[in-house]
Amino acid sequence: MKKLFKIDNFVLKIIACLTMLCDHLGVFLDMYLSGNAVTTAVLVLRTIGRLALPIFTFLIVEGALHTKNMKMYILRIGIMAAIIAIALLVIQYAGIIQTYGFSTTNIFVLFLLALLTIFCLNQKKWFKLFAIFPIAYVVFIYVIQVIPNLYIINYIPKAFIPDYGLYGFVLILVSYFILKYYNFSISKVFNDPSLEEAYKETTEYRIKYNLFAALPIIILSLIITVFGYVAPVLNTMPVDLQSYAALASVFIFLYSGKIGYNNKIVKYGFYAFYPVHIILLFAIFAIIFM
Repeated sequence: MKKLFKIDNFVLKIIACLTMLCDHLGVFLDMYLSGNAVTTAVLVLRTIGRLALPIFTFLIVEGALHTKNMKMYILRIGIMAAIIAIALLVIQYAGIIQTYGFSTTNIFVLFLLALLTIFCLNQKKWFKLFAIFPIAYVVFIYVIQVIPNLYIINYIPKAFIPDYGLYGFVLILVSYFILKYYNFSISKVFNDPSLEEAYKETTEYRIKYNLFAALPIIILSLIITVFGYVAPVLNTMPVDLQSYAALASVFIFLYSGKIGYNNKIVKYGFYAFYPVHIILLFAIFAIIFM
């Protein structure tokens, strides 16, 4: 059974990056080209791209659960959020959006807000109350997006809008606390670090852990789909596409829990992939179709 869990952290990051690349390639094709063949290609690429966010959110959760220094982890994500924000501000106010129609929100703002919430909620006593600030911001952005004829969202720079908004935020928080308390329950059962670590190497643990990690993705994808048809005004994403995000649970269920290939170049290379691949796609399409 252990042979089933072949996807380590490194491979999962590769899958996340490739599916994200497919998604953004579909976006650029849709921006610059038209026709039945292109429409089909865009649909396929963007469907594949739905797998990216759930995998990235799981990787963020894994990082939050296993990091030895949560403050430094938040700082790294915060630096990336700031870099992406500066780039998006330049794009927005340099007229690139108006000229080429290129526009995107900031995925690292989502990760940063979720990690800040987790950090605050893990503190003692009154410090937990600070979690209300990132939560309130995410809810505020969601509300002004779904209220009809309310154009406040147009005055907020996209650099400061969390990509996938409330959906991605809830997915990270729910996944984190489910997995955290599952591990906590195990520590209470064994009450011995060596026995606990030994159990975590078993197939039983891996099956349960991966199921707990996959279930929030499946359930939230189902909720998004239902809301999309029952109360479309409350949905901020394309339902027909977003429902395919549930397929990411397959890769997460096959997760081995191992780090895999890792060094500083790989570590920061994955951080850099997000802005670099967008810049390259934009440059290539702009040069070809300018």
